[in-house]
Amino acid sequence: MGSEHPGTAQSLNYLGELYQAMSEYAKAEPLLQEALRIRQKALGSEHPDTATSLSNLALYQDMGEYAKAEPLYQEALKICRKVLGPEHPNTATGLDNLALLEFDLDRIDEASPCPSSVCGRINNPFEDILIHLRTTAFGVLKHLSPV
Repeated sequence: MGSEHPGTAQSLNYLGELYQAMSEYAKAEPLLQEALRIRQKALGSEHPDTATSLSNLALYQDMGEYAKAEPLYQEALKICRKVLGPEHPNTATGLDNLALLEFDLDRIDEASPCPSSVCGRINNPFEDILIHLRTTAFGVLKHLSPV
């Protein structure tokens, strides 16, 4: 496995996610950027793993840099819809990511959790539970937020 191999990108992604979880964004960002670069080159710009890298690089949301995160989430969702279809769990996750970003941006009227047309068809019970919990929490926060 070489430095341009998709497996190398996966390892960089894991390490970047670890640093992100530790709030060490300065260490996470270059790793996630390199993982994205490798995946785009090795797999193409419309591969599901490339979409995953785009979403992971949207760590900017955690840093409060929403303008950087939004186009990454949008591009990841576009890829998922095109390549995986509107009913795939990764597409649902992309919709959920954008909804949470809209909430962070106080654009609550524009935000919506994963629609039932997508989430209702996911066959993984753990994914169903996660989406249900996020949707419920999103609804509660939406009603509690100041107008």
